[in-house]
Parts: sequence; structure tokens; C-alpha cells
Amino acid sequence: MAQRKKWDPERMKAAIEAIRNKEMGNYKASRVFNVPQTALECHVKDRQKSSSETVKPKLGRKQVLPCEAENDLAEHCLLMERKFFGLKMAEITSAEALQSSHISPMPSLNLKPDHFC
Repeated sequence: MAQRKKWDPERMKAAIEAIRNKEMGNYKASRVFNVPQTALECHVKDRQKSSSETVKPKLGRKQVLPCEAENDLAEHCLLMERKFFGLKMAEITSAEALQSSHISPMPSLNLKPDHFC
């Protein structure tokens, strides 16, 4: 599998600036600054962001849970594993199932207050 984002961010910024200032084209900038041409083209297309904003690595998915809730969930999964209760993916993704666990109650993952009562 190809390695991702292995280029130098400073070189990529310089290449983006060179293209935006019309000093050189995509191909020449990619060769001079030693960055992948296709990645450079993608970053140059995004004109609304500055060169430093476009170079920030954004690999992976966005975080859904806050760090504290994610750590609580991980601790709960490890506790259930130690007590020989295998958890299925559906059980992990269902906060209700985790909260109603008869082994060890899970702290509430719902960070918004209930307005139903």
C-alpha cells in the first residue's frame, strides 16, 4: 500500500505559493520542491484556504465522541472482556445497551441534558 502524506509540509507550502504566484506550473513545482504532483494540484485547487491551512494533515475519520467518553467506553469494553463477556459491535455502538449492562453500569455517554422530564 502506498504511503500517505510522506512529503515535507514546508516544501508543499512553498510549491503552492510558487504556483499561486505564477512563478511555475504544477509539473515543474512538483519536481523542484519534490512533492507529489496530484497532491499539489489538489491543494492548489482549494483557493479559499491559505497554503499553511491546506497542508495540515487530516487523515482518518472525524472524532465523534469526546475524549472522556471515548476513554470511558474503552475502559468499559476492557472490563467486559476481563469478565468474559464478549461485546458485539452493535452492543458497543448502542449506548442504551452499555448503560443497561448488568455487570457494570456505563457512565452516561449522552452529554446533552434531557428535556423530556
